[in-house]
Amino acid sequence: MEPAFPAHPVIESSLQEAGSKQAPWRSVRSYSAVTACAHCGAEFRPWRKVHPDGSVSVCQEKLWIKQRFCSISCAKKHANPMSHNAVRQKVREKLRQMRYKPLRRGGNGGLLTLPQLALLHALGDGWEAEVALPTGKPRKSGFPTNYKVDLANRDLKIGIEIDGRSHRLTDRAGQDAKKDRLLRSLGWLVYRVSNARALELFSTFTSTDTLLISLAGSLSTTAT
Repeated sequence: MEPAFPAHPVIESSLQEAGSKQAPWRSVRSYSAVTACAHCGAEFRPWRKVHPDGSVSVCQEKLWIKQRFCSISCAKKHANPMSHNAVRQKVREKLRQMRYKPLRRGGNGGLLTLPQLALLHALGDGWEAEVALPTGKPRKSGFPTNYKVDLANRDLKIGIEIDGRSHRLTDRAGQDAKKDRLLRSLGWLVYRVSNARALELFSTFTSTDTLLISLAGSLSTTAT
């Protein structure tokens, strides 16, 4: 597969050049060595670290010769086929032929979870996923400027949080309680439901009203 940018050749480091000995790598040639990243095309040089005692460590020459990327990030992106324009175009053409339409996405660009999609479908109009609610708190106040709610109805001021197993941890539970108290102070009613319970409610609901009644009657809510 062709790289996104052709890499420039590195400076050779053989001990002999035209029958004469080259200058030392560590003290001389490492300063002028430069190559281009095989992914982003940015030029970079051998790493160099100055220690507290004034001594200097330099990338070994044999490792520098093998270096193709300016960072671990570029190396990982290059290994991902979707980082190449030709591959992305091929995938787009294939999806177009399939008439593929993506699932609804969350506020941070990720696909919604199956429990989120299920309840969002059941609740119908007026409900949104991954809703960012302003907290009204300044930065460095101990609160974020916005809290994201898994599902919310802005008109009804009802939020639903769909919790996985990580929310059972003590630290996470404390964070959730803090979030719920703040949202309640802003006039929001917040329900919390497990992934399994969300899917169960979806499979048994008969209307939006009965679904909300089930939430109010059988789920733990932070509202009083």
